[in-house]
Amino acid sequence: MAVTRFADVQNQVPEIWAKDLYAQAEHMTFWHRFEGPPGSSMPVIRRDELEHDPGDVIKLDIVLALTGAGQTGDTMLLEGNEEKLVLRQASVTVESLQHAVRWGKKASVLNVHNLRQTSLGQLQKWLAGKLDDAIFNEITGGPGASIPEANLPTSMKWFAGSATSVGTVADTDTGGRLKLGDISDIKAYAKTNNKIEPIRVSDGMEVYGLVLHEYAALALKKDAQWQQAQREAHLRGAENPLFTGALGMWDNVVLYTSPRVRTANDGAGSITVARNIFFGAQAVAKAYAYYPDWTEQEFSYGQESGVATYTIVGHKLIVFDLNPSETPGTTTDDTAIGAMILYSSAVAPTA
Repeated sequence: MAVTRFADVQNQVPEIWAKDLYAQAEHMTFWHRFEGPPGSSMPVIRRDELEHDPGDVIKLDIVLALTGAGQTGDTMLLEGNEEKLVLRQASVTVESLQHAVRWGKKASVLNVHNLRQTSLGQLQKWLAGKLDDAIFNEITGGPGASIPEANLPTSMKWFAGSATSVGTVADTDTGGRLKLGDISDIKAYAKTNNKIEPIRVSDGMEVYGLVLHEYAALALKKDAQWQQAQREAHLRGAENPLFTGALGMWDNVVLYTSPRVRTANDGAGSITVARNIFFGAQAVAKAYAYYPDWTEQEFSYGQESGVATYTIVGHKLIVFDLNPSETPGTTTDDTAIGAMILYSSAVAPTA
């Protein structure tokens, strides 16, 4: 009688677990719902061809929206009044990312949990957190970002209330706590001055997104105007995955919260200031050079076992260099074509 043993299928197991780790980790991230291919109107432009130039750099073409008025009437000819495309190329630098879990044989035997399965779950959460943090940091100039916060385009930075800089953001209703007026203001500026394109959802609706730190959102939730607006309205197109987990919507800006929004104690009186992210289409590029995989290994004659994950991935804030002769990100007159930072108070509530 022929019996299929573990040895007959063990080569297939790592591949299955690698796919599971990859899929589950991606769906745990905040930004996964906003991903789309080059040419889409999604905030995260993702390239999966795994093709890259020497030096671990993946190229991605970007184009600014047309701004011409066009022609009307039979006597206004198109010839001689065409608008040229304005193109740039974003270079996404990819880097390896890896982590592992290891345990002893005795711990595995005496433990009621399946340590291999538990390790898979924990590595999924770890990978999801790292992928999310990379995008939050990249857009706001945090650790590991291609452009430090100080060098981000000045047109990207917006301040709640009467604040005019990070150091003047105060924990008061008028000085830096998030209000509905701030959302309308940043949307108007983003749409008019920065020419940030909206996200187009399946029913033709055009929206922007705003992800808030939990404490920044808390100030908004306590606002009577916000409370009334949410009682009287609901999310249009709420069946679209884009609206999953949304806090609500104001002025066609869909609001979300995430504890991964960056903060720093650099406001007035050293209060905590959140780097909330306002975003539209083509905010950041994401590229894989090697998908997350799963590796298992035994040590010391089977006395210890371990599992590891490894990937090569990169993220890049899409900045349109207004002066091609300059190095992108070295001057603050560049334009981020899909995102802005809304600085606001994010002070924790007291007991």
